[in-house]
Amino acid sequence: EFLGDAVLELAVADHLFHEFPGRDEGQLTEYRRILVGGKLLAMKAKELGLDQTIFLSPQEEESGGRSKRSILSDAYEALLGAIYIDGGMKPATAFIEKFHLSDRDEQLTSISHVNFKGRLLELLQSRGSRPTYRVIDVSGPDHNKRFDIAVYIGENEIGRGLGESKKSAEQNAARAALESI
Repeated sequence: EFLGDAVLELAVADHLFHEFPGRDEGQLTEYRRILVGGKLLAMKAKELGLDQTIFLSPQEEESGGRSKRSILSDAYEALLGAIYIDGGMKPATAFIEKFHLSDRDEQLTSISHVNFKGRLLELLQSRGSRPTYRVIDVSGPDHNKRFDIAVYIGENEIGRGLGESKKSAEQNAARAALESI
């Protein structure tokens, strides 16, 4: 996993550097963040069927471990590390180019990768204020929680979002706020 993470970072950075020579460092860094993020790694792990082949403890199996983003992304990084250990950087890069980056443009333009919290923060800071987020409600069992979060300017609610994690609910609240602004 440790090696796989490093190999993926390097291969993706090298790919982006050569494919987008005119882009500035900030844009390339954002592209790399998207392409090596846990969400995409988990999706790629599922595409490969790693969710069905990983060994889990009975407790992890029972708590839905086969669909947990962290477990799937770790498994994917471990696979990349194994490819690197077995054959070196050349086959690892070839795999990453052929499989991981096959839908690169689609991934880079997907709205699911937009950092709405960051955009909202920038917009509000330019206007002299800052957003705050508050948990309104948490429901569901421990392994399948649902968060309802609102974003405020001062005491005024400007957006609300639901999500399976606080982070995703905050992103959805920020998106709603940006749409209303």
